[in-house]
Amino acid sequence: MRLEDYIEVIGPLQIRVKGHRIGIETILFDNLEEGLSAEEIAWRYPTLTREEVHAVLAYYWRNQSDMDRYLQQVRDLEDRLLREQEQDPSPAVKRLYQILHEHRQIEYRTK
Repeated sequence: MRLEDYIEVIGPLQIRVKGHRIGIETILFDNLEEGLSAEEIAWRYPTLTREEVHAVLAYYWRNQSDMDRYLQQVRDLEDRLLREQEQDPSPAVKRLYQILHEHRQIEYRTK
């Protein structure tokens, strides 16, 4: 099989392992930032085979400059979405913050 046979491009910032919902950035960040081996990554995500993980890593090394750009764009998008969520949290998140605040006040009073 060719390396490209393991990769599925859904959109400009959505590249997945073919047949999975796992983005290649998940595998690449685990390897590049956390230092996990292909075997450790396959263990972490049991639906992936070691062959699929190795293929993603090989695809990265074959296309490193393009993949580095892709990874930076994914990080930028994640950062932007997190900032937006923090600035305008959903009602559920607001409620969770309220519960957390109330819980901390109760703990503080009991000490």
